[in-house]
Amino acid sequence: MPAVSGDRFSSQNMSDCAFCPPEGRRFRTTRTCNECGRPLCLICRPAVPKAPFLCPECGGGPREDAIHQPGAAIERIRAAGNAAPYWLTVIERRLQATSPAVVETEIVPE
Repeated sequence: MPAVSGDRFSSQNMSDCAFCPPEGRRFRTTRTCNECGRPLCLICRPAVPKAPFLCPECGGGPREDAIHQPGAAIERIRAAGNAAPYWLTVIERRLQATSPAVVETEIVPE
């Protein structure tokens, strides 16, 4: 068995997130819940600085989907008095840019 290389990100020190939906992609992470120690990725629970990193079962609130609904995670982080991480704002802008635009008036040629 190979020895752990000491690299920050290697297959030996990362685990599958315990809260990612089974029908979707299961992200790998080194982060764990502060209470129970279960692996918890940043997609299911974006971290808030100076706040405990808790899973949904330990009182951290419902599981979030920061890739498909980054607005909820951004609001939670801003409500705690912190700036939203850049990667979340980029995802939110990309989703807004790809969503169909609402047309208020329709121009019909005569």
